[in-house]
Amino acid sequence: MDWLGKLPSMARKRAAHIMHRRACALKRQQLGSMGREEARRIVARETRALERLAVRHGVS
Repeated sequence: MDWLGKLPSMARKRAAHIMHRRACALKRQQLGSMGREEARRIVARETRALERLAVRHGVS
């Protein structure tokens, strides 16, 4: 995701929120407070959100 630096500042902030949600889901799965399927679903959803953000700003 080397295109993150090319995003406008507000979009970069949005991307940071999305990436944080992905990281939290993975961490909670590792700690056992979230099931594997649920974490996988959240990570997939947030990854799609990041891809949409990149396409919207033309930096993917």
